[in-house]
Amino acid sequence: MDSIIDSLIELINMAQRISDGGFDVNAFISWKALAFVTLFGLLGPFNYYTRRFCNFTADSSRKGLMAGEGVLIAVKEHLARRGFSCKALESLPEPLNPSEENAPWVERRKKWRSLDSIRQILY
Repeated sequence: MDSIIDSLIELINMAQRISDGGFDVNAFISWKALAFVTLFGLLGPFNYYTRRFCNFTADSSRKGLMAGEGVLIAVKEHLARRGFSCKALESLPEPLNPSEENAPWVERRKKWRSLDSIRQILY
């Protein structure tokens, strides 16, 4: 399974290819969906970076692409600075305990999916 940092780097590189290739709106929308699902799964819906990504990429233009890429770079650097252990999130999640079924999202254990598995879900 890809590491989280590798998935973020791949998304950053995808943004560069979209920008360098003349900016295709359909490619941007696909990239935006992959990046959002990755951030949502990694950080949750209420995280600062997830919310900023949504705000910045609401503009479906090269400007929105560059701003979204910047958020992904910031997340990657933030995780690297903290000595983030990718192995902890890459293990298969355990089933929810009955006490977690009704717990708020922010209190549940998070599940990490590789970029390839997210692509299979979306496409």
